[in-house]
Amino acid sequence: MLLLLTDIAASVNIPFTWGTADDLSRYADGLTSDLLYLEGFGEGEVVIDSQGALSDEYAFRIWLITPLDMESTVTLHRQSLEALFDRRNEIIQMLSGAGEIVGNRIRFQNNARLKVTDRQLNGILMTGKLLMEPYNLC
Repeated sequence: MLLLLTDIAASVNIPFTWGTADDLSRYADGLTSDLLYLEGFGEGEVVIDSQGALSDEYAFRIWLITPLDMESTVTLHRQSLEALFDRRNEIIQMLSGAGEIVGNRIRFQNNARLKVTDRQLNGILMTGKLLMEPYNLC
């Protein structure tokens, strides 16, 4: 999952990192552009199909955040969220191209003034599961 998200972030030209919720606060303090952030360090299950093939199913909590100025107007907040939703959709398309989104659903939360840190941020939190292509062990 880390390699996949690293590739996705590079293709949409934003930095990527991962860590705990507390780590996100620290990263956000110095944020100057958008950030793709995986909360956690890779969590999931190995799924064994009826033919014995193995697939990794990852649970994820992915943050997509962008900094704002304290003086930002409602219009700027709205434009920022619209841009984040466009980028969110790009990321979802890339995730679905890498495997199967379990249940064909990714939950999201957005907040015009995200309070994971003491900074003003716009952000979207996406949660879901991604089932990767099966593989066999020799």
